[in-house]
Amino acid sequence: ITGGTTRIGFAIAERFLREGAAVAVTGRSQDLGAQAESALRAGGHACFLAADAGDPDAIERSAVQAVERLGALDILVNNAGIGVDAGLLDTPLADYDRVMDVNVRGYFLYARAVYPYLARRGGCMIHIASDAGVWGEQSIGLYSVSKAAVVMLGKMLALQGGPDGVRSNVLCPGDTWPGMR
Repeated sequence: ITGGTTRIGFAIAERFLREGAAVAVTGRSQDLGAQAESALRAGGHACFLAADAGDPDAIERSAVQAVERLGALDILVNNAGIGVDAGLLDTPLADYDRVMDVNVRGYFLYARAVYPYLARRGGCMIHIASDAGVWGEQSIGLYSVSKAAVVMLGKMLALQGGPDGVRSNVLCPGDTWPGMR
């Protein structure tokens, strides 16, 4: 579960553990990762893997580590995400690059990195987008664009993965409190 140390990702990890799954969560912060791992281990087999979803090398490394630690991989939850509070045209280029790297490119790179493992077991990818990617929110314009791209990414991965038995689904939650960290 990418971005699994807090908020939605952490809640997904907790639920998977309650259902009997073993989980690996990723995140950028070692401190948050250690806290999440400690809390999640109370519910079952869980581990933290340090990885920035905008870093291709970290993505590849964490995918391999997840399989090593868990023994196999059945589900990828692409959840890591960042946003910028700005209208689309007011978004600085550096913020544009970072948001698209994490929210879109990172999802693509994780899907590509774990696909062979998922194909062996008829696995599933779950991509967390947002209602902002469907309806658009002017105050977070770039975030909306990135999450709309995730919706289409999920559809294209479903088309390509179907023959191999790899499902791809997109969830578009609404506002959650307290939001992203």
